[in-house]
Amino acid sequence: AAPLFAGLADADLERLAATVQRQQLAPGELLIREGDPGDAMYVVVSGEMEVTKRAGATEQPLARVGPGAIQGEIAALQGTQRAASVRAVTEVEVLRIPREGLLALLDSGPEAALALVRTVLERLRALELFVRQREKLAGLGTLAAGLAHELNNPAAAIRRSVGALGQ
Repeated sequence: AAPLFAGLADADLERLAATVQRQQLAPGELLIREGDPGDAMYVVVSGEMEVTKRAGATEQPLARVGPGAIQGEIAALQGTQRAASVRAVTEVEVLRIPREGLLALLDSGPEAALALVRTVLERLRALELFVRQREKLAGLGTLAAGLAHELNNPAAAIRRSVGALGQ
């Protein structure tokens, strides 16, 4: 079970369950598309999903998640666009919790809010790590380009000198 729901009272769980919709996904099927509105969050019941983020023209993998994982909570809380895409790797079953149900859950008490804050902080840490790795790779690319330029200048001068000596 997802840790988000561990501290909830039975009445809160029943209220939440009334808003939940079950969804089945086939391998390769998209659950969340980066850039779409955050109208719900999802809890993975079974199966495995891959989380990716666009980086230029490519999709960069961020994580693989399985049963108990919560996806889409940040955009659903803020009512903003999705920051990443989530695609089924295997047959997947998820619980879709609409934004209204999520906000009602937060009104139920501090336990739910604290559990959700912990989940959001973990997600933000993972995103920060991804950004740092991208920055390091970009810096390495700049360094490699500069080094290649510095090596090519003397090599070109040597070629010109050898060509002049051959004449």
